[in-house]
Amino acid sequence: MTDKDLSSDWFGKDGMGDFEFPNPPLWNESRPEHAVLFLIRHVRNFPGQISLICIGPLTNVAHAIKLYPGFLDNLQQIIVMGGAVKGIGNDSPGTEFNFRRDPEATRLVFEHASIEHPVYLLPWETSVDAHITKEWRVNVLGAINNTLMDFMNKVERVVLDRNLTYWQSPDSMAVLAFSQPEVIASMFTPKVYVLSEGELARGVTLLDR
Repeated sequence: MTDKDLSSDWFGKDGMGDFEFPNPPLWNESRPEHAVLFLIRHVRNFPGQISLICIGPLTNVAHAIKLYPGFLDNLQQIIVMGGAVKGIGNDSPGTEFNFRRDPEATRLVFEHASIEHPVYLLPWETSVDAHITKEWRVNVLGAINNTLMDFMNKVERVVLDRNLTYWQSPDSMAVLAFSQPEVIASMFTPKVYVLSEGELARGVTLLDR
């Protein structure tokens, strides 16, 4: 991964809107099993039954493939949110945050994709092109009265206080693409290349249609 500082206050100092959880998670609680081993164990135990929606850097997925070469083959489906296929970056010119953070891992994951076991990519620009207004997010979606929406409003309050015209939620779109694939307007099957060398090129995403 890049050695660049990963901290950001875009979603607040704690990354979760800086609101006080009634039952805060124990961030320093030790886990008995590494995330990579957890992924491998469950995919081995439930072949063809587990789907992954990846909304961050692909470091753990790449390690899982290295340790268990059949990892992708035994997933039901994998959807990756990341990359800037049109060159509209959100981290550096032409690069998206997740791919920029660990392009070596991202490249490895796509190199192991196949026709039989594809890695579905939902690029960052999908949320940009959607043109969902902040007004709709606040006054329509945000007005829904339930526990989940109350949580989302708190988590996103720092972002929604910013002077933005549009609401961009690519992670939610990745979940939507998995749970309701009928909303997908178009798909195509290119070869995906992710560059990892050169300061400006790290994380650049190229498609061979």
